[in-house]
Amino acid sequence: MGICVTLSSSSEAALPCSANTLQVVAAKPLLKEALQAEVGLPVNPTVPLFGFIGRLEEQKGSDILAEATSDFLKEDIQLIVLGTGKKSLELQLEQLVFKFPDKARSIVKFNTPLAHMITAGVDYMLVPSRFEPCGLIQLHAMRYGTVCMGLISCSSLSSRLSLPQIVL
Repeated sequence: MGICVTLSSSSEAALPCSANTLQVVAAKPLLKEALQAEVGLPVNPTVPLFGFIGRLEEQKGSDILAEATSDFLKEDIQLIVLGTGKKSLELQLEQLVFKFPDKARSIVKFNTPLAHMITAGVDYMLVPSRFEPCGLIQLHAMRYGTVCMGLISCSSLSSRLSLPQIVL
């Protein structure tokens, strides 16, 4: 089967510009800038921008993400998390905003237009799922030219992956 190469009008309506298959890579800088501004992060085209969208549950690997982000955010990166789920994980991820105010945003709600903006605007989509080797997030990310990265359970993401290995 594969992925649809035509954006629906409902998904494209959430984006600040039109992005068809041939334009999506060219539009990436504009989409990134609009996303950073939308969530209140400093607009910086050179900083790697990571995203996570999903249910905040162990099955989806959100606990792996929560465990790794404090060390990961010590690097020169930004992170946007969108999702709802277990209150303990919601609170843990919301604390990132206070600890890293210029680097992290945690949006604890269901917001389809923002999910499209995140998928289109981030450089890298974090996919720390324990059970699904591939799902809709990866397919959506491919459609928007966003690189997906699986996370493994470890005490520190930074100890397993250094930023130069991640940045393409």
